[in-house]
Amino acid sequence: MINSLFEHVLNSTVSASVLILLVLAVQWLLRGRISASWNYGIWAAVLVVLLVPKLPVLPVDSISTMDISFYPVDRVGVADAALGSAMDRPLPAIPDGGLGQESSVSDGSWLQLAFWVWGVGVVLVLGVIGLSFAVSVRRIRATAIEVDGAVIDRVQRLAMGMRLRRVPGVLCSSRVQSPAVCGLFRPVILLSEGFAQTLSVDEQEFVIRHELMHLRRHDLSVNAVLCLLLALHWFNPLYWWAFFRIRADREMACDASVICEESPERRSLYGKTLLKLDAQPVGGLALGFVGFSHSQSALRRRVLSIANRRQMPFVWKYLLVLIFVSASVGGILTAQNDPAEVSEDSGATVAVDGVVVLDPGHGGHDPGARNPFGVEKDYNLDVAKQVQEALRQKGVTAVLTRDGDYFVPLEDRSNVSNQKSCQAYVSIHFNSSQSRKSRGMEVYCPVDRDDFDSYRLGASVIKEAAASVNARIRKEGSARFKVFEGVEVPVALIECGYLSNNADAVKVNDPEWRGKLAKGIAEGIVLFLKGQQQAGKGDAEATAPKQVTVPIADGFDYPVGMGQGDAEGYFVYREFSEGGHLGDDWNGIGGGNTDLGDPVYAIGDGVVVLAEDYKRGWGNVVITRHSYVDEAGDTKIIDACYAHLQKFEVNKGDVVSRGQQIGAIGRGPEDMYTAHLHFEIRKNLKIGMRRDLFPKTFAHYHDPKAFIEANRPGA
Repeated sequence: MINSLFEHVLNSTVSASVLILLVLAVQWLLRGRISASWNYGIWAAVLVVLLVPKLPVLPVDSISTMDISFYPVDRVGVADAALGSAMDRPLPAIPDGGLGQESSVSDGSWLQLAFWVWGVGVVLVLGVIGLSFAVSVRRIRATAIEVDGAVIDRVQRLAMGMRLRRVPGVLCSSRVQSPAVCGLFRPVILLSEGFAQTLSVDEQEFVIRHELMHLRRHDLSVNAVLCLLLALHWFNPLYWWAFFRIRADREMACDASVICEESPERRSLYGKTLLKLDAQPVGGLALGFVGFSHSQSALRRRVLSIANRRQMPFVWKYLLVLIFVSASVGGILTAQNDPAEVSEDSGATVAVDGVVVLDPGHGGHDPGARNPFGVEKDYNLDVAKQVQEALRQKGVTAVLTRDGDYFVPLEDRSNVSNQKSCQAYVSIHFNSSQSRKSRGMEVYCPVDRDDFDSYRLGASVIKEAAASVNARIRKEGSARFKVFEGVEVPVALIECGYLSNNADAVKVNDPEWRGKLAKGIAEGIVLFLKGQQQAGKGDAEATAPKQVTVPIADGFDYPVGMGQGDAEGYFVYREFSEGGHLGDDWNGIGGGNTDLGDPVYAIGDGVVVLAEDYKRGWGNVVITRHSYVDEAGDTKIIDACYAHLQKFEVNKGDVVSRGQQIGAIGRGPEDMYTAHLHFEIRKNLKIGMRRDLFPKTFAHYHDPKAFIEANRPGA
């Protein structure tokens, strides 16, 4: 919470400084043309920027632009057997955009040092302000004298005439040099000793009206806010300058309010009263004081303002309103958005590095498949070595599970990836079949683990490999290969062709063809690594995601319902369970496919961070990101995931409102399920589509139905 405040102070102080200079410039350019009240009022733009909390910035993920569709071109049985039981597949990660749960202030030792220095400064300034107020009040009360009854009567009469809800008390003291109002909750008017004897009745009323006007305008509260902001921005000299300038402009505005309906003669008398009360203000930086006069230069400005008071042209009022709104909005947006985070990916080249494990299948006494020209184990090793060299030229280190003609047990092959802390594992093979007509490339990924990055890896490798040698992609499937067991990183096995097919066999035996194939496989691996980096998991300098600012949600509704989000006509037939099913499955009360095509609604105001067809087990998926204020008053951010959609009607980056239709209930990819909506709410924004990397606990997920029930609008 404190770190977030420090972040906001750092972000807002720059834009506030620019606004301070802008306000001063506007005041100088329009001097003599605008009223004192408007001259003071335009400072509100600075206060708005400093006070408005940083709105949650909801990042729209920057998923790699490479083709990640993973879908069989020629459907053959292995994939289907796995899909039937795969109710929930992982989705690609959506990067945390800076408005996540952790503050970026913790990054870097210099920021930590700056944070502690700032904190100490805040405590010291607040201590000085508070101590000054306490000491001043104590001294004034200790030297208080009896107040003239006629003065008290005037205060009561004038307060009632100004329609103040509470008549302030009056306190006279020899410690008071100039009239002031004091206190936040029970304000009193402070008058100097001899006030009734040195001023005429008219002059006394002017002074009293001035102090009552401060109360009517709530200047004590504004002054307290100014002091608090001064403590938070103590390091900014421009704010100190602005602090005293605002107080001086406030007194001029108060003067204008007092004499707004007075005759020229009475205004002249008011100016003479100011000169009589030429004294330094009480309390300096004291939190609870608003004085009648300030420095000599400020006093001269006030007298000149009274003497030269003129009506402000109507056009200037419109101009100042425009300046105020533009400055406030621009300042807030500048304060909460780093310019580097506002734009889309510029398309700059992403540097690639890392470690990849290449597994040349078979070896030694295990030759693998054969053709009239040679054996699979030799082709696998030759291609793997060429891929290793191609990756080396691109800055990627490739480790081989074997670099000669010897056999490596499958469990030892998978252990290599864990020992080398690699980013990907690719096993290279050539295929064989009893049918000599079978030809083309295939790729397989694990079927029994939630790891969509493996599908990304497989899709990228086979696409580039096939394109490099103009080969046919026969299948992209999933399987339970022994070599996958124990591999904890994205893993794929590519079958580069059929040795049992004459046409494929001739090509495989051609060294030039194998060289092109190796370069294609290497390019696919590089594209996968770039995609990982751009998704925020590899390169800390990857292009920042697009940022979208949305208002805090005013509550959440259900994603379904005949009454648009009230869940009427629907029920949860498969509920959230910690460690098991991570969401609720919503179905129409008619059962079966009666709810097919029914609308799915955004649960609250938010932004779409993903809208794609992820096919394998998921179908069309939409993820929306929302901010809300919890019971403790803290701003939190969640992701809502809507899966198995028949269609989606939003795009990534769209800002959505509560109850807006974002899609329709579907049956998943190729109608593999009975129609229903799979719905999740995630606390951890880093989950995205990488659910296998995070425990299936309440630390990362909400029970969707319980969360919505607790956060219905108006709850």
